[in-house]
Amino acid sequence: MKKLVILILIPLLQACGDSDTELPYIKAKSAYTCAQYNESRAYGDIGTQNRIKLATMQQLDESYIGSTKIENYYRSNYTNNRKVFASDMNDVISYHLVFEKKLNDTCLNKSDISLSDAMTISINKLYTELSTQPQLATCQSYIDNKISYNDILVEAKKVQEYHILSPVKKIINTPNYGEKIIKENLIKDCETNPQRRLWSLFISIASNLRIEIDKKESEIRTQEREKEKLEYEIKNYATSLFSRDDANCSSYENQYKLSQRSDGNQKLFKEGLNGTIADVALHLKSHQKEVFDKLFSDNPDKIALKILDTCQGIVRDPNSPGYRLTGAYHGPEFNGKSQLVSVLASLPDLPPENPSEAKRGPIRPLVLPERR
Repeated sequence: MKKLVILILIPLLQACGDSDTELPYIKAKSAYTCAQYNESRAYGDIGTQNRIKLATMQQLDESYIGSTKIENYYRSNYTNNRKVFASDMNDVISYHLVFEKKLNDTCLNKSDISLSDAMTISINKLYTELSTQPQLATCQSYIDNKISYNDILVEAKKVQEYHILSPVKKIINTPNYGEKIIKENLIKDCETNPQRRLWSLFISIASNLRIEIDKKESEIRTQEREKEKLEYEIKNYATSLFSRDDANCSSYENQYKLSQRSDGNQKLFKEGLNGTIADVALHLKSHQKEVFDKLFSDNPDKIALKILDTCQGIVRDPNSPGYRLTGAYHGPEFNGKSQLVSVLASLPDLPPENPSEAKRGPIRPLVLPERR
């Protein structure tokens, strides 16, 4: 009796195979055979070929709903019911092509079997064959140590896959990164989604790490440029312009703008601006300087703005927030330190340089004729 039970169980076990690596044949009767499938292919009847293939695939979808590795593999890569995103289209096409080729070969060699059995045979073969191919294996192969990190790199070099080679080279040569971080991300993401295509995941991880590195390097370069720029500005504008050779309206405008900037260095530039104005005032006549010192002491910001306006040819209306442009200042000295002295001396609040000219009024900026 025991021998009889064993003899009965042996063929059953052989039929079932390894539940994790082989799909069993479906119990539902297939409506189509490989002979019909082959005939539609032979006549180029793509419509019929796709119709009977999709109908048979639907039967497989209804049968393979378990939690074995190969059923998960089937549902992730071949079923009609899987969710497909735009970013996955290359993977979808790749698995579709290898499945169709395997199904065609199976049906040509076994035209007398049902199409559903042919599909099951094809999936079982692909599951085994692709598990050691770096380009088409899933993450499960990486988890099961069927494919290593080095296997992927060797394949990438073989096919010149620069979407892997280029970022990996960058990652390896970047401090605090290296191969270790790629491997860590690879195993973490593979464990989250074992049926994802390993090749695509590797490209995604390498690409994201490369983007992260490039972003950090860009931020560092920006910080360095900002630091160099600030050092230049402090060197040239945090002290009086009269300490160097380009104390003119153009430099004054730059210094004034920096003094109005709302950051931690505003005070430095404002001190430099006031130093410039104080040095300009030293070149005024004594009777002008006496008036100027009082005006500057009462409202330094107002004086600073008036100098800027005169340099830029701006006339402000005290009764209106706007202003009109008359043209840049064209005093007797257009360039050099004396330009700022001339600008300051021309301010309407100061007495003329020569007291005898008091009746004629102060020097005004040149007013350009309005365009018609």
